[in-house]
Amino acid sequence: MKLKEIKNWIESLPEEFLEFEVVNVENGDLTEDGEYTYRLDKPVTGLDVDVDNKEILVMNDNSKK
Repeated sequence: MKLKEIKNWIESLPEEFLEFEVVNVENGDLTEDGEYTYRLDKPVTGLDVDVDNKEILVMNDNSKK
């Protein structure tokens, strides 16, 4: 996904969404038939730019506290 796609999507959201939390979600199937799935929410804790690799980094903190 390109940053311009995210930018366009964000600009299309209603104003009231500006107070919503941003969460990185990992999801997948637990069974081959897709009957059972999982969702793992990870709060976004930082953003950065990797210029050398032309990547926008969306980060979450995995350290155990």
